[in-house]
Amino acid sequence: MKEFWEKTSSGIKLSLLTIKEFLDFHGFKIYSPKEGTKIIVRIEGKYVTVKQKDDLIRFLYTIVENYEFDELEEEAIVFERLTNLQNKIKRNIINWLKVSKLDFIADTDDTAYKFFTNGIVVIKNDSIELKDYESIKGYVWYDSILPFDINVDDPEGNMDSGDAYSFLMDITKDNDDLEALMSLIGYLVHTYKSPTNSKAVVIYDSNVSLTNPSGGTGKSLLCRMIGEGVKSKFKNGRRIDLNNRFALSDVTIDDNLVTFDDIPENFQTDRLFPDITGDMVIERKYENAMSIPAADSPKILINSNYPLLETGYSYERRKHDFVITSIYGKDLTPEDQYGKKLIDDWDDNEWNSYYNMIFICLQKFLSEGLLPQSQTLQDFLLKNSFDEVTLEIASSLEKSKDYDKSELYKQYKEKTNGYAVKQTTFTGQLKEYASLMNYNVNERHSGSINYIAFY
Repeated sequence: MKEFWEKTSSGIKLSLLTIKEFLDFHGFKIYSPKEGTKIIVRIEGKYVTVKQKDDLIRFLYTIVENYEFDELEEEAIVFERLTNLQNKIKRNIINWLKVSKLDFIADTDDTAYKFFTNGIVVIKNDSIELKDYESIKGYVWYDSILPFDINVDDPEGNMDSGDAYSFLMDITKDNDDLEALMSLIGYLVHTYKSPTNSKAVVIYDSNVSLTNPSGGTGKSLLCRMIGEGVKSKFKNGRRIDLNNRFALSDVTIDDNLVTFDDIPENFQTDRLFPDITGDMVIERKYENAMSIPAADSPKILINSNYPLLETGYSYERRKHDFVITSIYGKDLTPEDQYGKKLIDDWDDNEWNSYYNMIFICLQKFLSEGLLPQSQTLQDFLLKNSFDEVTLEIASSLEKSKDYDKSELYKQYKEKTNGYAVKQTTFTGQLKEYASLMNYNVNERHSGSINYIAFY
């Protein structure tokens, strides 16, 4: 079907019915992963691409531009009539297009698939295989295909020879932390979402504290590196406002990861809670809201210079913290270390090493799950936020016992040889310590004595 207009003896005619049939012929359908959710897609063979209403209009205009008309006047007439109809097309297209049932090749709890130009890499906990597209039944999101010819003859050898794996070793303090980071990467690039155990991942560096923000240590590079292994959206955390209902308007159902990079101290993390374990609602201007089912919604990665310390079971079960080792900074950058820009300056060998590292990370996650780090975020915050004397005194206080603030401050001055902050500052540090330990604080006075108690 080459055209969506009809040339008759009385002139050129365009009808909405013909346009509908033309779009259907060229693979434009509705994909409905759940009741009430309608997504425009284009199906070409086994490949599927997400489309917006404007994409359909552009497609129709392109057909007109490339068509060989007998007369220029005919082209002008088709353009004019299509222009007159485009708003009606956009208003009604969701209801016009046919709904297609699409079964995609998709990650499961024990298998991952990575799509490349020369085939599909199938990753299980004990195998990594490259297979032909036609050997696996199901549709493929076209934009999830990585534009690279992959080689998986020696995954571990390929990984070990590359900059990406070397960078992971740089930012972890020992082998246990390295394996924990690899399991975390595997989790983020594994597109299967557990209905009961989905988490947002938050990346910090080992300078993280309650008082001084830490940056420039490789967190953004790590997040970007992870995003290269999966279809993702990268958001500037300092510019995005999650109170704006259009903040995630560019996220589509074929996205697997959304990264919020370098978030500010007042970032509205709680606004992401529903998106971590539930359906993700996407709103675009002048369109109805669309709900991406929880199983298909992207995972969430956050890079922060500030500790996210909201408390409670609901909060804690929705996030997984990881603290990288701070070897990079203003005096030494990854570019200094490697003599090139990681990712931007990689050749084919480096990309092959990187992708093979991703496969090994997936195997680590599939076989062992999300591994814990040897030190927790709390450990780093205690070390970086309090001097040794304050930490010694605060950790010695028994819960549910009143302590005279003046006596505690006296101890502090004695242990610091008279060098001390003001008493109000010291008391404030005790309360910060209590908050970090998830303690409540009770302050009271009896006569001239002021007391503090943790409970």
